[in-house]
Amino acid sequence: MTAAEILELKQFAKNNTYLAHGDISKADCVIGFSFGYLDTKDGVKPGKSNAQLADFIKTYFPNKPLILQFEISDALKQRTAALVIRESRKKDEYLNSKEIAEQALIFMNQHNWKTAAIVTHPAMVARNDTLCQKLGILTVVPNGLETIEYETNSAQAWTRDKNSWWERESKVIDFCLDNDWL
Repeated sequence: MTAAEILELKQFAKNNTYLAHGDISKADCVIGFSFGYLDTKDGVKPGKSNAQLADFIKTYFPNKPLILQFEISDALKQRTAALVIRESRKKDEYLNSKEIAEQALIFMNQHNWKTAAIVTHPAMVARNDTLCQKLGILTVVPNGLETIEYETNSAQAWTRDKNSWWERESKVIDFCLDNDWL
């Protein structure tokens, strides 16, 4: 990535914005990256952000095959994802965006799918779109994700509000760049 592209990526993440691109009707599938979750006495629950992402998918992608991180899948009612990603393939490793994208790519290749619509919180769209493209996934990004909110009660402190997000995300982007993920 050029210095200008890195600056643009960081500005998108900091400002909860992104560039929509492509024709969503051309997507072979949807990759949904979750954003936070609630940790309750009954286990992990999706929370507001993931429920909103599930509603977005139901509205805009009623017939596309879904590859979803489990929190979004758990919030999706009356519909089943083609692939639900619940854990890293490496034991005890954090389920990060790269791992989700890699698992999605393997599944896409098995179905001869080339193009995925990227659906996640607006603050994470630009990074995950770039990450998927780097792996060779053709992507489209829909308008409308800017309505997805933060989950103020999230078990992940960095997904509770814009400032907490940016404090962590700036380091995540640098880590991704250092490891040639973007």
